[in-house]
Amino acid sequence: MRDTIYKNICPVLLLVFALVLPTTSPNSAFNAAPWMVAVLFSWWLVGLGINICKKNVNKIACPRLMAVLLFALLYAAYIYGMLISQGIKVNDWFQKLPFVLLPCALLIPMVDYMDEKKWICFKLTYAIACVLSLLMCILHAYIGELSHFHFYNYYYSTLTGWLRHPAYLSMMYTMAIIFMVDLLYNKELSIKVKVMIHIINVFLSIGVVLSGSRAGILAFIVILFLYFVYVSCFERYHIKQWILSAMIPIMCFCISFLLLPRQQNRVIVTQSVVTDELSQRYHKSSPKDARVQAWQAAWSIGKQYFPKGVGIADFQQEQQNFYRQHQYWVSAKKDLNAHNQYLQALASMGLLGIFSLLCLLAFILYTGVKNRNAVLCLFGVLIMINFMFESMLERQDGIMFAVFFTCVLMMDISDKKFDNENSKHSRGEASVR
Repeated sequence: MRDTIYKNICPVLLLVFALVLPTTSPNSAFNAAPWMVAVLFSWWLVGLGINICKKNVNKIACPRLMAVLLFALLYAAYIYGMLISQGIKVNDWFQKLPFVLLPCALLIPMVDYMDEKKWICFKLTYAIACVLSLLMCILHAYIGELSHFHFYNYYYSTLTGWLRHPAYLSMMYTMAIIFMVDLLYNKELSIKVKVMIHIINVFLSIGVVLSGSRAGILAFIVILFLYFVYVSCFERYHIKQWILSAMIPIMCFCISFLLLPRQQNRVIVTQSVVTDELSQRYHKSSPKDARVQAWQAAWSIGKQYFPKGVGIADFQQEQQNFYRQHQYWVSAKKDLNAHNQYLQALASMGLLGIFSLLCLLAFILYTGVKNRNAVLCLFGVLIMINFMFESMLERQDGIMFAVFFTCVLMMDISDKKFDNENSKHSRGEASVR
């Protein structure tokens, strides 16, 4: 009886997490994501107690166990970075706790509680939540802009400070599109559900453009291209289906991109900035783009303090000193971080930090390739691209997204493996879910 209750409540908690992750943030009035981490971990402890009493603890699959260990190693690197700092912030300890709490709660389950229908429900719930977050942002911009009649200007200027950073919104929308395109291959879904998936893709592809995130737009293009390469190489019989499923988000993306006012099109603005930067580099001038300045500062600090690292709490001060020394006043005023997770890890945690981060990313890609799981591979590429332009693991939004979906996708792979093995033993033949 207790096992049944535990098994039925766990999927509900995952659905709630998928719903609150895109729609709430540290900038909102109520941020539900940290509370959901606490609830998931507490519920895992309940299941642990039940099964220890019954002496019925399940065996942990190798991919799950390895993911738990790699997240623990990354958390250990952050602890190391805090300890070598002169000033330790208490908030950092709590902010990084999902690195250990979520893997324990999701990758060391006491019972296997997810099946194919529940995974479909989870993916649809997350995608619908992303659409709701987009509609919330649009409504907020529309209401606040009624007296000015410059929707795009107001949307771009208020989106960052209201719900969450545009790069994180774009990343979440792209992940939802990956889920939706993948679901269209499922022959068991009804026509109504597939029509709803296409409508969701329309909204989310427009949302990627409206976010204005250059990294998000780049990731969207790369992800769909890699998905096409994967289908062309390994699932050629799905090539027509892929074209039909991906055509709608691609067309909506292109139309939205072309309809953007030129002055609000950050890709065009970036093109001129890059041209200017190359010209300045040729003439040995200082870069004007704040992100380039942040990269330059982080790389310089990383080399100076290699292999030990400067420490998490001291990194920002060192970067501020670099900005002032080189007269990067705009970057100093904004107090920018590295805007690159690789450089941030290298500079703040040294060799241990960058090693643990690269091991985790390599494991995600290796597991996806080994199991021929396109969604896991594309997720790995998605966060790797965003790591190049944002210090994602230094913000709660980035930590929640990266850790939660790594664990969820590892759960899916492990569950399929267990299902196949059980089918072999019971029927004497292989069965793929």
